[in-house]
Amino acid sequence: MDTTDEPRLITPISRRQFELYALSLERGPNFDPAHIFSAYQAGRGSASGCILLDAEQGTFASLALRRRVDHSGIKVDEGGPYSTPEATLDGLSIAMRVGNQPEPVPPGDRRPLRYMGPCLKGAD
Repeated sequence: MDTTDEPRLITPISRRQFELYALSLERGPNFDPAHIFSAYQAGRGSASGCILLDAEQGTFASLALRRRVDHSGIKVDEGGPYSTPEATLDGLSIAMRVGNQPEPVPPGDRRPLRYMGPCLKGAD
């Protein structure tokens, strides 16, 4: 069990903030034909998630992301369809696994490249 001082509840965040987390997804924050109905995060961003609304079908779905030990984000759960946003939020809050340790890096996965600024060696 995690003993950090992070809050254990999920809190609402803006759609735009969740879209930044969703940039780590393979297709980025593209959820067509659904769109983000509401978004949430746990603590200081150790987990995030959203409720998606498919207006054509009239159904809701959830998407949960968690931070890995290398600080990249990964999708850990997709749920739905649900008939109400309340039912979707119940499933999402469980999938976010608030308070758990970060996700491990699978064996053989490479760490993401990080921009470290311009290389000045040999520059005149």
